[in-house]
Amino acid sequence: MGARQFQYPLQPIAAQRQWALDALLLELNECNQALAQRHSECQAAREQVAQLTAAWREQALRGTALRADQHALWSGYLLDCRQRQANLEQALASLQEARDGLVEQVSVAQRALDAMDKHRVGLQREFVKAGLSAEFKSADDQWGVLQTIRSRDGD
Repeated sequence: MGARQFQYPLQPIAAQRQWALDALLLELNECNQALAQRHSECQAAREQVAQLTAAWREQALRGTALRADQHALWSGYLLDCRQRQANLEQALASLQEARDGLVEQVSVAQRALDAMDKHRVGLQREFVKAGLSAEFKSADDQWGVLQTIRSRDGD
């Protein structure tokens, strides 16, 4: 009689949960990449605004007056750069919020998968224990039969 193998009855559900977790992890990875890109863009925008502001101050410290059209051009450009920076910062905050939500979803999915794994291990232990118990009972029965045969033959 061959030994039976353990088969986890909820394996299809566990596989689906693993696939869902894998999909969430992929989405989180893509979000992290977008977040890094947006962070880099924000940093570049901050540096650009800082450089423009420094150049504006340097111009003012030199004491040279700007013509009205130059002043309007500089202030418009600086305003556009600051607006772009604010938009990038807002997009960065939105991405960070989305990432935080994904991290929470990954955490929930991982806990569910861990619970299923713990359940599977428990069932597997019970299966092994039941198998060993059956083997011991069979061996005990065989020993009892053997002792009965020996006692009859010895009489």
